[in-house]
Amino acid sequence: MTASTFVPATTHQIKWSVGENRFDENGKQPKQLSLFVSKESILELASYLQRLAGESDRIKPGKVWDFVNKEEIEVEGFYLNGKGQTGQYGDFGSINLQQIPGAAANAPAQPEACGLTPPKEWNKAPLVPDNGEMPF
Repeated sequence: MTASTFVPATTHQIKWSVGENRFDENGKQPKQLSLFVSKESILELASYLQRLAGESDRIKPGKVWDFVNKEEIEVEGFYLNGKGQTGQYGDFGSINLQQIPGAAANAPAQPEACGLTPPKEWNKAPLVPDNGEMPF
């Protein structure tokens, strides 16, 4: 796909980095992966993942850890890939997700965008009648 036809699925790229795991005390997991998702892209990422679940041609086998049975099991899922490089503080890069073809543009970033506008005074308790009676 050429750069001119690339349509991003999120407003901002997802930043990733791999560095030293400062919480590893016994040397079993010396590295840690961090993902940074901008506030503006959170709902877009969630929407992308929901749409991805319907893309049966993208399903791949993969292995995950089953904590109940304490073993690795094979499941179906999706890979999110990004590009990166090695720097002074470890490996880092970004994940720039491609909009799923045929899907609507980015998910609404504001609740009002879905057509449901909260009442103007949503954070106030219901008013009690002036006559002191209970409203029920």
